[in-house]
Amino acid sequence: MNILEINLITITLCALFFPVVGNSKVTKKLFLSISILLIFLINVLRYPLIGTDMERYYRHFSSIGRLTSLKQFFNYDQEYGYKFLQLTVSRLFDDFQIFIIIVGIIIFSSYYFFIKKYSVNYYYSIFFFITIGFYDFSFTGLRQSLALAVGVFAYHFAFKRNLKQFCLIIVLASSFHIAAVVLIPVYFFVNYQIKYRDILLLIPFFGIFYFSRESIGSLLNYIYYDSTETTYVSEGGFSGLALLLIMIILVGFILESPFSIKTSKLSKGLLNILIAGVFIQVISSYAYSFSRLSYFYLVTLIIYIPELISLKTGKCIYFDKNIEVIIKIISAVLLLLVFLSMYLDLIDTGGTNALPYFFFWER
Repeated sequence: MNILEINLITITLCALFFPVVGNSKVTKKLFLSISILLIFLINVLRYPLIGTDMERYYRHFSSIGRLTSLKQFFNYDQEYGYKFLQLTVSRLFDDFQIFIIIVGIIIFSSYYFFIKKYSVNYYYSIFFFITIGFYDFSFTGLRQSLALAVGVFAYHFAFKRNLKQFCLIIVLASSFHIAAVVLIPVYFFVNYQIKYRDILLLIPFFGIFYFSRESIGSLLNYIYYDSTETTYVSEGGFSGLALLLIMIILVGFILESPFSIKTSKLSKGLLNILIAGVFIQVISSYAYSFSRLSYFYLVTLIIYIPELISLKTGKCIYFDKNIEVIIKIISAVLLLLVFLSMYLDLIDTGGTNALPYFFFWER
């Protein structure tokens, strides 16, 4: 058994223990704090070169530390926010391990806020954060993980209809990874009330989009990389994650119907986000880079799935409450098992090379 599996088991045991102690807001916050602290420590206390891209990140960190002029800084080929963070840490500490710790503080404190603010079940949110792959990705994709963590605040300000703050967050997130510009439509998506006619338009549009995915993917890949490189081009068809997303969305239409007045604005907005995320995920069958791009939308799953499978009833307009509870229980069991299976497979196949794991003092 490896440290990532032990981590998930420990968090699960904590989730079972805390309701015994008490089910108050204090115990819930304590559970969330302990869980976030645990995954934070495992992430930042690792040997710094653990992770697929970490050697490249280390080289960039060292190169930034050797810059001697503003001209060199501005000419260095990275986003300005990430360059500035590297330069600041390298000047103050000149230690890549400390840089990883600071990056971890930004990432996991952001998710702490996001889950604490919006999740109806902290354990489910932590579970899906880990098993969907966001946690594993934080071991290697530092720039995008930073952009994702900052980007969750875009959802917060979009729901608050604070356009100014929303735009500032997009700019900040994009300064770590330019892919964060994909969040720009989020302000519209989360505040849009989907209608029956939209469904009738979405179905044929999705069909056209699916069969045109290679042409669309080729065009976007060219724009995204500013070249015709095909390093990340895949040969897959309809990805398993895209199919799973569609099933979650269909269950969402049943259990958290956007046409029900009892369904919260949060659930309606997140459903719209996931629908948009499916389109991005479909293109990932052409190029893996778009799978990473979809993370900015799929991160909302850690909030939406707990909302979907919570045992609160009354938002289903198609079945009575007894049937609604049965569907919720079946959905919860299936989603937990499916994502757990996907995560264990990710670990077994190497994933982002977070294993074998070593603490930084062991090497």
